[in-house]
Amino acid sequence: MLGQPLRLGGITLPNRLVSAPMERNYGDADGHLTARYADYLLERARAGVGLVFTEATYVRADGKGRTHQLGAHDDSCVPPLADLVTRMHAEGALVGCELNHGGRTAQSRVSGQPCVAPSPVPCEVAGGELPLELTTDDVHRLVTSFADAAARCVAAGVDVLSVHSGHGYLVHQFLSPRCNRRTDEFADPVRFLNLVLAAIRERVPDTTLGIRFSALEGVEDGLDADATYKVIERVSVDRLDFLDISAGSYEAGEWIVQSGEWEPGFLRDLARRYRAFGLPLGIAGRINSPEVAAGLVADGTADFVSLARALHADPAFAAAALGNAPSYRPCIACNVCIDDLRDGPVGCSVNPARPPIPLITNRPEVTVAGAGPAGLTAARELALAGAHVTLVDEHDELGGAMALAARMKATPEFPRFLTWSAAELARLGVTPVLGQRYEPAATTLVDATGGVPVVPDVEGVGCRACTRFAPGCPRARPIPERASSGAWTRRGWPPPTPWRAGAWWSSWSARNPRSPPSRGGGRRSSPSPGSGPPRASGSSCRRRSARSRPTGSCCRTAGSTRPDRC
Repeated sequence: MLGQPLRLGGITLPNRLVSAPMERNYGDADGHLTARYADYLLERARAGVGLVFTEATYVRADGKGRTHQLGAHDDSCVPPLADLVTRMHAEGALVGCELNHGGRTAQSRVSGQPCVAPSPVPCEVAGGELPLELTTDDVHRLVTSFADAAARCVAAGVDVLSVHSGHGYLVHQFLSPRCNRRTDEFADPVRFLNLVLAAIRERVPDTTLGIRFSALEGVEDGLDADATYKVIERVSVDRLDFLDISAGSYEAGEWIVQSGEWEPGFLRDLARRYRAFGLPLGIAGRINSPEVAAGLVADGTADFVSLARALHADPAFAAAALGNAPSYRPCIACNVCIDDLRDGPVGCSVNPARPPIPLITNRPEVTVAGAGPAGLTAARELALAGAHVTLVDEHDELGGAMALAARMKATPEFPRFLTWSAAELARLGVTPVLGQRYEPAATTLVDATGGVPVVPDVEGVGCRACTRFAPGCPRARPIPERASSGAWTRRGWPPPTPWRAGAWWSSWSARNPRSPPSRGGGRRSSPSPGSGPPRASGSSCRRRSARSRPTGSCCRTAGSTRPDRC
């Protein structure tokens, strides 16, 4: 199913795989596409992705939310984009641009312009700047800005346009009653979006056009699933060629970028109801394997899948999904990429994102010391380049500290990377030597042993009440193995920790604990149409008690009445 073509408006996608408009901060400070960004997108096209979006692209200077976000705000953005389109078409891929304005999320410290929004409602997680309320005339000028940006993209040869109407950005702010408190014509939540769609259609009538929107906001005073559906019913869908469904807003970022605890394809039930509009449907949200992607298309939930982190971790995901590659490097849902986004270009915990090592002709002997993620990656890349690699580690298993982290309930995707790495090393003939330290030899050495934590000489360091690890404490309890059922063999250990989707919204999440849809078997529940974000019963009190334990001193010296817990 994933390899079948799909008609979207006046174009035909070669397959059902779409690279979502994930922001990456790879542009320059003026919003122009860079050579680095072009190479990144071309790599996804070469892997077989049918439609590659650039990213959320700001249409006016005051809508810029990232330091190196792409823009379509003036004509200088056209030439580098046109060059990309030419190269992408040569690879057989179509190109899309998502038109966006940050509104209350676009802070003046980034854009250099006053923050503006439908109403003066600040976005705390973006910086908390109080936005200026747009005048009626300025809202109409913004409509024109969207149309102008669309025309620039089409002039560059872009095949598909999408208006970002979710994730808490400007269009979504007009749609939501918690951000739109106006009394003029734009008090009507769909008025602004409908004018934008009409203006774009008038300016570029033959271009494939869709919207991306959140099926729910994820906050109690925002749009739930039923309210969102009623809003979309009033949108001028007759001007659209597709709908692309996501979820969440800035104050509910866990719905936008989910952790590994969320069920893959969790938006399935929320998306199906939009079949009633009779448009091709796309879906995002934890599509972390070719099997999940194929299932969403095969069961009729969606016509195409919007992939972000899966392709960021490895473009070969697309090739594997289309049957053209045996395996791919899995995304582990650690969300380092979203953590990086606020301050610089996004990285990846499992993808080094560097040019491959040039091929080696004389097949040298290379020893890699340390079998953590860095050592596993170095060994694989050297073997791909033609070296004969020996991987040495003093532990009895691959993975280093990651092998320990992979046992945690909060990181269920980590073992996938370790399993894939082991299979790759076996396929490439890497010789693992485990359970012994590296002994100097006449070979090239790659030191991937990592750092050594500095343990201060302070009484109580290592006690259970202070840390999870307890080396040297005579009363310390060992870290248990995770049971096959997913529960921990020793009840209550390790203590529960707050789930977070990214550092830039974690402070808000800590004050407003919310539970994501889970894989099952736990206290978390999956969402249903019309429901708000589920909560974890009793989780907040346990988290507070865990944080209130004494730190930096032994619980016995801190006056605890429970020395048995030390």
